[in-house]
Amino acid sequence: MERLPLAAAAGRILAEPALAVLAVPPRDCAALDGFALRAADAAGAGPDRPARLPVVAGVLTAGRAPVPPLAPGQAVRIMTGAPLPAGADAVI
Repeated sequence: MERLPLAAAAGRILAEPALAVLAVPPRDCAALDGFALRAADAAGAGPDRPARLPVVAGVLTAGRAPVPPLAPGQAVRIMTGAPLPAGADAVI
């Protein structure tokens, strides 16, 4: 095993797993722009049977103050990096 400064370790293979001491980011965040919703509310949706959910709370962006929890049957527009509101477990 060889010890290297981080800058010199690019392209190398670790001898053991690297573990983070805390979660980064510290909460679930949107990986892409879309609509945050409860996956169960869109279960079974498809081209012939769309899920229609009212969009609430404007647009969630990274750094915006927390919003009220998302109720069943609702969706909210969300941008990349924004924290998912409580109750949401999917972004489409």
